[in-house]
Amino acid sequence: MSATPEASATPVVTPSLEASATPSVVPTSEVIVTPAVTPTPTNTPTDSKDNKEGLGKDDSPLGEGALEEVADEAITSSDSDEGPAGAVFGKLQAKMKKNTKTSISLKWKKISGAKYIVYGNKCGKNNRFKKIKTVTSTSFTQKKLKKGTYYKYMIVAVKDGKVVSTSKTIHIATKGGKVGNNKKVTLNKTKKTLKVNKTFKIKAKTKPVSKKLKVKMHRAVAFESSNENVAAVTGNGTVKAVGKGTAYIYAYTQDGAMAKIKITVK
Repeated sequence: MSATPEASATPVVTPSLEASATPSVVPTSEVIVTPAVTPTPTNTPTDSKDNKEGLGKDDSPLGEGALEEVADEAITSSDSDEGPAGAVFGKLQAKMKKNTKTSISLKWKKISGAKYIVYGNKCGKNNRFKKIKTVTSTSFTQKKLKKGTYYKYMIVAVKDGKVVSTSKTIHIATKGGKVGNNKKVTLNKTKKTLKVNKTFKIKAKTKPVSKKLKVKMHRAVAFESSNENVAAVTGNGTVKAVGKGTAYIYAYTQDGAMAKIKITVK
């Protein structure tokens, strides 16, 4: 017990306080004296987020607010056919505009003041996304493609060096082969009113551009809510009323064909 006050070397610590102060003073001084040993800044799961200030508001590299260069690195280094996390459908609603045997045209929603970076490649996990072009319009056409082949694309809307929104990956086939694309998706309802905590199952059906061409599934019909504080939706289309208000649930195919249902929660 006599060694404790000598280690702290604090003039204000009196002998009368040794008995009660020693248990708390010793471990505290140990932590303070050895800050370099503390591994938290480099070993915790949140470290990459803390060090990468370029991540978006949702802590993803493609989310709103992410730095352009961070999004670029994440997309071009991803070995996933769907790309990294953070992409959403609702803001850009990217989809196929037109296709020929050797070209694919894309289009998307306008975001005021933004430029758009187009990434793409042939479908397949071994074919990583490449930056194709940066445009200011809301459409893009890639030429000199192979016929009857699926290609994948992502659109990143950027303003002032930061991501405004990143589109979901869209998979589109060129003409001239045995594979094709979806023409549209239809739902069992166009609007639905629910009470809080009640659920509703969306049933979606797709229609191909041609019955003679097989749509090779890269991704099933996906669902997204415009406001999860009003209505949340699961991957299989089950909607749950969360809070009063109005929201839209988007149902979209791998090539961007979309239908939506208006959910009113009372």
